[in-house]
Amino acid sequence: MTAPISKKLGIQDFHTTIESKIDCDNPYDPSWIFSCKATLCDLCDSGAIEQFINKSLKHLISGPKADDPRWLDTGVTLTSGKTWTLRLTIYDNQASGIYSFPHVGLIRNLGDVAYSYLLYELPKNYINDQFQKEAQLGQSHTIEMPPKGLACIDGRMHALDVSVNRPSATLRLYAHLPLTLQWKFNRKSLKAEEAFAGQIDSSELVSLTSAIGAIGGACSSLLLEELAQHPVHFVRWSAIKNLARLSPTKAIELIRAALVDVHPDVRNAAKRSIANIDKAVS
Repeated sequence: MTAPISKKLGIQDFHTTIESKIDCDNPYDPSWIFSCKATLCDLCDSGAIEQFINKSLKHLISGPKADDPRWLDTGVTLTSGKTWTLRLTIYDNQASGIYSFPHVGLIRNLGDVAYSYLLYELPKNYINDQFQKEAQLGQSHTIEMPPKGLACIDGRMHALDVSVNRPSATLRLYAHLPLTLQWKFNRKSLKAEEAFAGQIDSSELVSLTSAIGAIGGACSSLLLEELAQHPVHFVRWSAIKNLARLSPTKAIELIRAALVDVHPDVRNAAKRSIANIDKAVS
């Protein structure tokens, strides 16, 4: 039977409470999240989560609408702000590796099944936006998550592995950190294998630059030239790389300028490109 909804705290009330805690002058300072433990527990105990799920299920049965929350295999976002997200996550199997994470988060076990987190110290001399293949994770410690258990994880210090025996529902409140990349580490060797975009908008920009490069268009070159100045290094390089398909002369100009880019990955990619260009014309 669904628990009655608390008059004190629903999902919209929760949203308003969280927004009031964030420092408007420094929105990416995650320190506010440590004062939210009681608020998160109140929401979990109010019955609002169960109501949200039941409402979503009824909508799907009757026919989904465009503005319904989008449920993915891993869960659904309940509410969010510019620098934070409240998400219901379903853990149902072990991930393919150990991952860094671009946030500081509070986690509450919603189910009746215990599970555990394994937190690893990030590699020595770790710089998030400068991926170092073979960099190795440090020592680890386990956080047990019994039913209704609550934990805090900090992506500035740790990478995360989750161990579940059967599907487990978890509520995650996390403050976004302005980290460019998310690293994946091998579970056996603990060494870095690859990196992905740490922010959704950066990932989307890379996809869009590839699409523009493939399709072209009257304004495409100008858009790519603008993105070649983007603050995220791999977005800059993706723009330059795809501009080469539309305007090779302009792209060569930007590649030469990228030889003194502030990011070593962009400088190295520019050096390789210049060497390939010189080889092709010789």
